[in-house]
Amino acid sequence: MLFLVIFCSTVVIPILFVIHIALQPIKQKLHGKVVLVTGGASGLGQQLCIKLAQKGCRIVVVDSSLTDETLRKLKPYHVKVRSYQVDGSNEEEVLSLKEKVINDFGAVDILINNFCCTSNKPIMQQSKEEVDRLTQNGIVDVMFMTKCFLHEMINRGRGQIVSISSMLENSDFGSYSICKSAMTGFMLGIANYLENRKLQGIRTMNVTDGVVGNQNELSGDEKLKRYALIKTEENADAIVDAIISNKSSLSLKNSFDIKTEYSRIWCHNSNKNDLMVFKKMIQ
Repeated sequence: MLFLVIFCSTVVIPILFVIHIALQPIKQKLHGKVVLVTGGASGLGQQLCIKLAQKGCRIVVVDSSLTDETLRKLKPYHVKVRSYQVDGSNEEEVLSLKEKVINDFGAVDILINNFCCTSNKPIMQQSKEEVDRLTQNGIVDVMFMTKCFLHEMINRGRGQIVSISSMLENSDFGSYSICKSAMTGFMLGIANYLENRKLQGIRTMNVTDGVVGNQNELSGDEKLKRYALIKTEENADAIVDAIISNKSSLSLKNSFDIKTEYSRIWCHNSNKNDLMVFKKMIQ
């Protein structure tokens, strides 16, 4: 009996421990890496910048809007940060951005495509201008940003590309749903492109995000705004953890944890009955 105990403690347990470690996903260290986040002026993009700064990353904040608030929130982490106001659907601006980032930071290690333009209208109610705006800011910018920075990653033989899709890609939100669905397909195509060329050093991840919404669009209700902010932070944490673990995909459940029809409360024309149901669920 004593022999069995000694054998288990000196041989079996160490072997099992080694097997356990070997089966764990290989994690990467983020400290010092250059991470470019599009749509970093607010919402999920801003929270991703904060979470990554906490890990010691050097942050490149890109948005079509001013990013002063994000820069202010990143100051306490004492990491190198620069912001660039760019129209991601303009290829010339994206190419110019690449040159500036390389001059300021060097190569980008991780690209996070988070440009987003929202609309809750069905396709039959969307004007041509709305369709153009959504497709330009919902998929064209992702293609230009990925194409631009992937080229340099291929030359280096390493890098990571993350794109934020949405659980609403199969909803009836017109061009918004179309763009998010297209993004999922685009990322699958990029993953196949890299695999076919045996570029294992470059990883991709497609994130199907839950319904978070912009805190400024939650019907002026402060409680809902706070709740949405909390859920945005939780999703940002989950995405950063998935980046560290080198996951190829991540599906985040509905951030409001309710049926999709009630999730529409984050839109401007929210149904009052839906809003009342949601308030009861979070009290």
